[in-house]
Amino acid sequence: MIIKRLTLLAMVCFSIVSNGQSQLNTEPEYMNRVYFIADSNRLTELEKLDANMKNKTKLGGFAGVSTGYTLAGRASSMVINTQQPNFAIKIQNMMMMDPSQMLRLYKFEKGDNQRETITSKSGPMGKQSNANQDGIRISVKESKNGVFILVPDKALMPGEYAFLNLMMPSSSGGGRGAGPTYTAFAFSIQ
Repeated sequence: MIIKRLTLLAMVCFSIVSNGQSQLNTEPEYMNRVYFIADSNRLTELEKLDANMKNKTKLGGFAGVSTGYTLAGRASSMVINTQQPNFAIKIQNMMMMDPSQMLRLYKFEKGDNQRETITSKSGPMGKQSNANQDGIRISVKESKNGVFILVPDKALMPGEYAFLNLMMPSSSGGGRGAGPTYTAFAFSIQ
């Protein structure tokens, strides 16, 4: 009898804990911005900046071509101390669209004054093609009221990362001869 009660109690506790992990106590303050879910479901907004698309060619493209994104600054001001972080975003009127189709998570490499990721690369005459267009895979769970939980499918190694919102072109970037500019939400994993 005692074992049955303890088993029932354990099942109730487990379901409460499991349900709590997919539901947030608070909602993101702003729409279409990515937040880190910290301890006790506290939301912390990621660093928001522009991601500029860059194309590089060697010898007019005959020796190779690469395409990627750059972010200003050597490192993000938003530092996360776990390799398995969860994120949240509030989106409304998705009309049957999966948020993973509009958001891409990329790992960036540090440069002198910027961070860079390569999404596609080809060698001489188009040979040795390499593509990272989809970035790091993320799973998406709907929480409530248009809030979605974003979970990277694998642990994130220390380094620089950013979510790019490919449905949200930035109005501040661009210029003559510049490629498209998208809104990015950057963070650093320690």
